[in-house]
Amino acid sequence: MKLNGFIMLMIIFMSITSCKKTYNGVVSFPEKDIYMSIEQMELDAPKDIENLPVGLIDIKIQDSLLLFATKDGSQGFYKIYKLPEIDFIGEYVHAGNGPGELKRVSYFSKMDFRQEGDSLQIYLPDSKRNLIKWNLTRTLEKGHADFAQVASRDNPDCFGIIEVDDSTLFCHGLGKDGTSICRYLIRSKEINIPSHFQTLNSFHVTRADRYAFNILTSIIAYNESLRRIVEVGSTQNIINIYDLDGDFQKSLQIGPALEGVEEKHPETWPDAYYHLKHYDSFFAALYYGLVSDDSSKSTDVIPTIRFIDWDGHPLFEVVLQTPITSFDIDFASETLYTLDSTSEIVYAYNFTKILEKLQACIFRTMM
Repeated sequence: MKLNGFIMLMIIFMSITSCKKTYNGVVSFPEKDIYMSIEQMELDAPKDIENLPVGLIDIKIQDSLLLFATKDGSQGFYKIYKLPEIDFIGEYVHAGNGPGELKRVSYFSKMDFRQEGDSLQIYLPDSKRNLIKWNLTRTLEKGHADFAQVASRDNPDCFGIIEVDDSTLFCHGLGKDGTSICRYLIRSKEINIPSHFQTLNSFHVTRADRYAFNILTSIIAYNESLRRIVEVGSTQNIINIYDLDGDFQKSLQIGPALEGVEEKHPETWPDAYYHLKHYDSFFAALYYGLVSDDSSKSTDVIPTIRFIDWDGHPLFEVVLQTPITSFDIDFASETLYTLDSTSEIVYAYNFTKILEKLQACIFRTMM
């Protein structure tokens, strides 16, 4: 699917008309649920996973595979292991501009893993922000990356694309003058900005520079079966959940939040949500906490993983005693794996009691 020049002009026009006002509030829908605290749970001491490659920056578990993203693509950006033994399978996707190569590594948070027939497909952006489909099943069979381009675009300010179906794309990127973030759908090559998208698009900062708009950014995930999107604020303690058709939208805040988005210098912005994983019945977000409006992530701030169902009900949060930057769950062995990309330490936690708690909480919210 190609975004031609006419479509890009329409995106610019529609983002201007839908982003007129300056707001001092948190990026959210008009009504939001506020929870000053939620139940906390702690974990037993973890096991340190050793003999892993250097340069680890992200972690992902898919079925019985443990994947690591690494900084160096000379031998392959992605190292893959077999669970639960953590046996090395291989390394894939070399650095470069050729077939099956990437110019730079893409984080798993920017990928969408889907089972399509007998193949596990990974949708990810390349260095030019085209949408690529990586057939991981065929890659493991053939020994080298199997790529196919799904969608290309001419807009350099588009952060990402999610393929909703064969004729629909969800896009998000810079809006008017680089001061806002705009979300829009492309259906059969026609742009549509639903009214609830416009609500979130209307928030913007007053100055356009290379940093200011970042206070509006969020980490985004898509639940294919529910057709719902979740956004967690990178610097704002806010979570927005909404569907594509406008039938469901919800904002929630857990604990303190910034007063607004205006005129805050990037160096004073605190980290809020740092990582996001989504699952069938819930999603989990790594939160670093807001001690004050001028705080920043440090080793003094204890991170937590917040578990929330897709209807926006906070379930509980797991308190971690060491810094991490990413995580994932191996449901088969009931294990939580965490990675701190600074120290490159990988821990494995027994997650049995947490999964039992999750099951009970989800059952209760469905009653």
